[in-house]
Amino acid sequence: MSLPIYIEHGLSEWYSPVTPSTGLLPRPKSAIELRAMLPEISLSWNTVEIDPTWSSIWLPPRKGEDLEQIHARMSDALSCLIHQIDTRPDMRHHKHILLLSHAAPIIAMCRHLLAQRNLPLRVGCCTLSQFSRKRDVTGGQEASRWEALSLASCAHLTDKASLRDWGFEDIVTDDITGEVVHEIGVPGTEGEEEDTFGPQIYSSML
Repeated sequence: MSLPIYIEHGLSEWYSPVTPSTGLLPRPKSAIELRAMLPEISLSWNTVEIDPTWSSIWLPPRKGEDLEQIHARMSDALSCLIHQIDTRPDMRHHKHILLLSHAAPIIAMCRHLLAQRNLPLRVGCCTLSQFSRKRDVTGGQEASRWEALSLASCAHLTDKASLRDWGFEDIVTDDITGEVVHEIGVPGTEGEEEDTFGPQIYSSML
């Protein structure tokens, strides 16, 4: 399709908090690193255009996130991303933006866009949620709101039996504390300190 691909770590998968003293979670690779790896995966991917000039505007913490933190991350990261798209000269011509992520971040983004924190939603593999932006003017001030055209739709898929859909109701919690079961850090990172995370740009949206 010859469409540009931007690697944004703010859309990364959700990991629950790491167990203390077990190390840190992995950091996804940069756009430049991924671009170099694609031909090694498949020669047919030589036409994939990963834009090496894009730097992630948000980095998730390598110590993991609880339920409130994943929702906060997706809310803030999405606000930053929308602001970037609106203000960057090289991106403002894009009329349709496709965001690819995992079930938990997608559910959190849908909840943010619709301002429904407890929206019941299950997301399956390759399902599609589509939103249309509406602009309202009140008292001379313009504000945006989002309308859901579809939520986790599988209408475009021929195989609807292998969606492996997931929702936040599926999380595994500790029988005693009721908290999300913790992750185990990457071996060898036990002595490392948490590096930078959160917003990587200054934005009035925060």
